[in-house]
Amino acid sequence: LLLGLLLFCHSLSLAQQNWPVPAATMRADLRIDARPEETDAGLLIVLPDGGLLPGRYPVIEARAADGTPLPTQLLWHNPAESLVLVCAVPAAGDSLSLYLQGSGMPPPRPARAPFKPGLLLFTRVGNASLEAARRLPKLWPPAGDGRMGPVESVGNTENPFGPDDDYVSWYSGWFKLDREETIYFATISDEGSELRVDDAVAASWPGLHTRDTGARGEHGAQVKLAAGWHRLDYLHYEAQGPQEMQALWRRASAGALPVLIPPSAYVRCGETSLEALQYRDGRVGAWIEGGAQAGGYLWIGDRPVHHYRLNAQSGSAEGLGFLWEFPGGLVVRGDECRWLTPEGKSCTVTLTSTNRAGATRQRLTLYSGKTPPASSLANEVTRLDYRRTFLEMVRAAPAGSDPAAAWDRDLWATLSALLEPYRGGPILQPLFASGAASIARLPAAERWSLEDRFVESLRLVSDTAPLLTWLARLEQSERDRARRFHWRAERVTALLYDAGETNAARREARMLRDSAGGPDETALALIRQGDVERVSGSPDAATRFYGEAQQRYRERHRPAGDSAAATAAFQSSGGGASAAARPTRNPAPLASRARVEDWKNFTLQDAAFLATIRSQLEQQAVAEAFASLSRWELEAPLSKLGGDYPLAEAQLYAQAGDDRRALSALRASRRGGLMSAALPDLMGLELDALLRLRRESEARALAAEIVKRLEGHPLAKRASELLGRQP
Repeated sequence: LLLGLLLFCHSLSLAQQNWPVPAATMRADLRIDARPEETDAGLLIVLPDGGLLPGRYPVIEARAADGTPLPTQLLWHNPAESLVLVCAVPAAGDSLSLYLQGSGMPPPRPARAPFKPGLLLFTRVGNASLEAARRLPKLWPPAGDGRMGPVESVGNTENPFGPDDDYVSWYSGWFKLDREETIYFATISDEGSELRVDDAVAASWPGLHTRDTGARGEHGAQVKLAAGWHRLDYLHYEAQGPQEMQALWRRASAGALPVLIPPSAYVRCGETSLEALQYRDGRVGAWIEGGAQAGGYLWIGDRPVHHYRLNAQSGSAEGLGFLWEFPGGLVVRGDECRWLTPEGKSCTVTLTSTNRAGATRQRLTLYSGKTPPASSLANEVTRLDYRRTFLEMVRAAPAGSDPAAAWDRDLWATLSALLEPYRGGPILQPLFASGAASIARLPAAERWSLEDRFVESLRLVSDTAPLLTWLARLEQSERDRARRFHWRAERVTALLYDAGETNAARREARMLRDSAGGPDETALALIRQGDVERVSGSPDAATRFYGEAQQRYRERHRPAGDSAAATAAFQSSGGGASAAARPTRNPAPLASRARVEDWKNFTLQDAAFLATIRSQLEQQAVAEAFASLSRWELEAPLSKLGGDYPLAEAQLYAQAGDDRRALSALRASRRGGLMSAALPDLMGLELDALLRLRRESEARALAAEIVKRLEGHPLAKRASELLGRQP
């Protein structure tokens, strides 16, 4: 017992040596990054609050590294944001510490301000009027709710600390003259403003107005100033619309018009960085960086959506755990967090840091101090970054809850624009599983786009049961008749290409044709029936279905009186293969069946579709390539039996990552006995798809066939190398 008491006393003695202010419950360690140009300006210090600092009115004592007390001056404190003060510069060293203890009473107002800090701006939302702005310098404790920070000059066309409407602002800073001068001071503003020098009005322009009638500095006056220090205060308010605030002067040696008072005119405070927040009970405080400025935005809907990268800063993350909490019970773990918020919509985040001694919390409302840089949908890295953020937001929801319950139309519009074919699964699968009610409330066009991306993602899952289940669920819940037909057609392709259930697909295709409600739906149903026969190895039956669909389409879209003979020729000749890739199994001359000119048109059409799709794939425009393939299928379904269409189809599905569908299309072409110049490309794509699907034995069988059929071709050499590897 005695030994334990001695050890406790020894540890208490060590703690007191490292904690020279016994009443303090918290210590902030700071690094001096730059000393002030004038000693009187002091060091500017910004401490994060939002629940980190003790008490409503912390009592602060500053100490140099050697323990020497340093004078301080409180400039502003909003417990929901941060605390700003200015401190004397230590005689030596590049660090200092602040010791804080909680208090329920505000500190006494000093009789005189001991420092002359550089230019600072305070803004407060609401009650926009010049009278409200005039009250700001008189507040004690200083500022209250609102935001404050250093600025370069009184020259803004936006509010650096929040909304651009309905706010008041107060700039305050010191400047120094080497000699006596008479200076003309002026203001340009939108709305009202007032400029004071040494607490006397030098320029005033009250009321609601734009800059037009004062753009040349007409609202101002001359002021005679002695050499030495002078304080400038600029008051302003903004009701709505554009905003502007400029403090100008014209000195004796300047031109005829006043100019913006340059940043170099104001004294500069020294700069500090917060390195650590330590609590006397052993806890470590962590604060949020990145919450005061979005890194970028996308503007897809009615409002821009800001992208934040939030980081937990603590000086040392050793032994610390971090938890981010957002409204609606959304939670992210780790020292980094991404988040999206529509402009103007408040979003508050709470960061909790925990170690063995306990937890600390900071609660902060996200905002952008200035307009973020615009992000581009054309940039692949940007799209990936925003999709990762959406994924993080979706995963933040507790199990079984709707992650999108609080999303507005701007977030949904941004997500829809970001999703690419086959790339939305990690985001959409949990969204549809738990947020179906939110998705159901979206406008039809937006909902359909998300549904299509979702179904595409299910095609990549090895188990086809979820795909078939969701297709049935989407059809049952859909009120639009044409959209229900769309899901029935999707069920045919899912059974055919994904599940490999040919007989079931054939039954569904017949039912699809029976439910068709017009010529376009009938044509699509015929094409799906042809697809079933093509995949099952019945090219003649497929030709009949494709030919009927093609003839129906041509009759509806050809000018009146145009002959249908070309369609018959198209059907009997084997489809729309290009001259280089035309099957040789049906070499009957075309002249006896249709006009040569019509055949050339069909051939050119197929070549154009192929070139278009290849160009789109080179540009990573997968969605556009799928749209082109759909048009090709509708306009010339007989091309599906030729060399060009299967090649384009396989290349597109392979690039999208759907190797299962690519493989089905390729094998259907080979079952039809296709012999064309496109055969090496088709067999090469099939081999690649098998290898990516890890179907090694089938890949080796195909490789043996390639060696046999394509002797001397570069693909045969690659196939031989595959066969030479150990199985």
